[in-house]
Amino acid sequence: MVQAYPTAPSPEGRPAAYPDRWWTLSAAECCNFVVYMDGFIVTLALPAMAREFGVGLSVLKWVIVAYRLTVMVTLRTAGRLADIWGRRHIVVLRMGVLVMTSVLCALAPTVETLIAFRVFQGVGG
Repeated sequence: MVQAYPTAPSPEGRPAAYPDRWWTLSAAECCNFVVYMDGFIVTLALPAMAREFGVGLSVLKWVIVAYRLTVMVTLRTAGRLADIWGRRHIVVLRMGVLVMTSVLCALAPTVETLIAFRVFQGVGG
């Protein structure tokens, strides 16, 4: 069997599996934290958004739904692109999209543009 990752022997004489696995795990968990924190912040901000935009929760639910639907739709495609171009590139790209669209969401003048920006944000989530 061909090893996909070079390993060095550990002090006990066994090969060390993925010596940088803790950095990889830390990076993945930081990305997860950012995505979950985004959802938490938006949920807490819904009453303030309802007052600011003058709309009801039946409209504001789309702020959350648009993001989650887009994440679910693009997840498989992002996984395939990560297989082709490399996981690190896709993670960095998606986090960049998430950050840029977060700024756009903060500057959204209407609830419709906020929902549209949340769809684009879902591509990065």
